[in-house]
Amino acid sequence: MSPYILIRKALIDYIKEKKLEIGEKLPPEDRLACLLGVSRVTLREALRQLREEGLIYSKRGSGTYVSGNVKDIVGTLDINLGSTRMIEIAGCEPGVTFHEVELINADGALADKLKVKKGCGIVLLKRVRTADKRPVVFSMDYLGPEVATIFLAVNDRIMSLFKLIEESGIKIGNSFAEIYPENCTEELAEKLSYKTGSPILALKQVIVGQKGSPLFYGEDYFRPDCFKFSINRRRNSIQ
Repeated sequence: MSPYILIRKALIDYIKEKKLEIGEKLPPEDRLACLLGVSRVTLREALRQLREEGLIYSKRGSGTYVSGNVKDIVGTLDINLGSTRMIEIAGCEPGVTFHEVELINADGALADKLKVKKGCGIVLLKRVRTADKRPVVFSMDYLGPEVATIFLAVNDRIMSLFKLIEESGIKIGNSFAEIYPENCTEELAEKLSYKTGSPILALKQVIVGQKGSPLFYGEDYFRPDCFKFSINRRRNSIQ
């Protein structure tokens, strides 16, 4: 992993540990470099990245200050929640900075996930999700025919797909999800202001209705420096 990414994470951890609020000042560069055990050149590059993300700002002759929220967004894998709701629970304001809709034909893998015929027309919805205006999640949702019809009828930029579905009268049931690290692609790096090749969390799942029919297949890519996930693990009675 790039040293700048590591130092950037160390800086965010420092802000969290010290509980620095918006408007509070960071230590001088020489002291920060000493605390983190890095050169000032490396530190400055990490600070530049944080400035570009809107998390800090600098005043000439005065210093560097906290300008954005750097709290973790903690999600649980026990409950089927959408990204918007997780961001809200963390006390952040959810938003969308990129919204793209494509009409595509389902390939074999997608057809199997959505229980439709291969070649069936479906909707691909791509979004960049933000927390307090900071890009934190890139979502790719493949909408089955039922949800696609609901979505296209709205014909607007939506914040929460879960909310849209349930407001239409469809109850969302359980889902089977997989979460694992992937290398950040150039597309993800551009959308999330992240580093190409760095680890990123991928959550892939088929969302089904209470009757068991697939509603959509989603792929969410989370910045690991912004999200943490927990799960309640139960001990098996089999020894």
